[in-house]
Amino acid sequence: PDHLIADRITAGSLEIRPYLAGSLQPSSYDLRLGPLLLIAEPDGGHREHNLAADGPYLLYPGTFILGATLEWIRIPDDLVGVLVGKSSRARDGLIVEAAGFCDPGWRGVLTLELSNRSPRFVRLQHGMVICQIRFEQLAAPCARPYGTAGIDSHYQNSTGPEPSRGVVGRAS
Repeated sequence: PDHLIADRITAGSLEIRPYLAGSLQPSSYDLRLGPLLLIAEPDGGHREHNLAADGPYLLYPGTFILGATLEWIRIPDDLVGVLVGKSSRARDGLIVEAAGFCDPGWRGVLTLELSNRSPRFVRLQHGMVICQIRFEQLAAPCARPYGTAGIDSHYQNSTGPEPSRGVVGRAS
């Protein structure tokens, strides 16, 4: 609940920077869209759009892009974070893909997989509330948090949207 998230922030075991008290919801925390977008290209590459410098981006129907949270987050070893979309954004057709599981030990900004399922464009702006994160308490701290050597923590310390680095040859 909100008061336990706030207690964790105050104690420093959970970090969200910048932290805005008004973003704390009853059982989650609202996250905003950072400045950089990576627009998927047909050849498999990405082109950049900087919302802060270039202005808003119009996400057209069927388009897929990567963005990142404005907030930098550090999750302690006894919590997991789960990113979920905001219902107000979903009602506009904006989908935040459900690949938003944040392991204990995570540090960095979070990459957002964004697509538009509406028949109209969706306007993306720097700093807009884009999703929310909820936290789930583990029964005990994990033994090997994200970032531990040997567990392929590809995206630790991310500073912007991260394209896939692929997981090749690993058993599912």
